Amino acid sequence: MNIHPLNNAKTEWRLTLDDDIDMDTYHRLEQEVVDRLCQTLFEAEAKKLIVDLTTTKRISSLGLQLLLSMYKKCNGQEIQMILLNPSGQIRRILQILQFDRIFTIEYTGDKTDH
Repeated sequence: MNIHPLNNAKTEWRLTLDDDIDMDTYHRLEQEVVDRLCQTLFEAEAKKLIVDLTTTKRISSLGLQLLLSMYKKCNGQEIQMILLNPSGQIRRILQILQFDRIFTIEYTGDKTDH
């Protein structure tokens, strides 16, 4: 996991999730991401959080719960949350659960798997 601002004003941030989001990573990420990340973004007066899922190939129901918790906290602080480059499998799960109606989803580069 890596988090960094995308501009000098620190209004846009990128969170890169390097692992699959499953039970093994959920508890660690829940503490780190939802609590500390949202506090950091709030203090920086961030306007946008990009969650980079480029290298994430699988996501469990706990991972979906984590993304939804992040969305709720960000939305409550008026921070736009974008899911970037979810794999085809993750995209299909988001569509089936109609999470694609909640999240903004964007793609960059090669879209063959999207």
